[in-house]
Amino acid sequence: MEAPMENWNDDRLDELSRRMDEGFKEMREGFARIDERFEQVASNFEQVASKADIAEVNLRIDRVDSRIDRLDSRIDRLENRIDRFYFTFIAVIVALVGSGAAQAIWG
Repeated sequence: MEAPMENWNDDRLDELSRRMDEGFKEMREGFARIDERFEQVASNFEQVASKADIAEVNLRIDRVDSRIDRLDSRIDRLENRIDRFYFTFIAVIVALVGSGAAQAIWG
């Protein structure tokens, strides 16, 4: 005869808990290896790049940011011009339609 359902579930849950602990142990070990690798990369970067090099990179990034800001302002001005053209175009169309309608009515 089979064991009561409670014992079966308890045994299965214990086994699942043990397997999950083993899986998380592997995951934690993997993260530890990744952390070690990041530390190696950071150490290598510090050895290769001097502070002057980093300052030069930062200066270049600032220049690119400045250019992007100027480009954004130009795009904004272009959008404003397109909007004004669009509204003018709509106004002309409305005026033409209104003129045609007035001529049709008062002939």
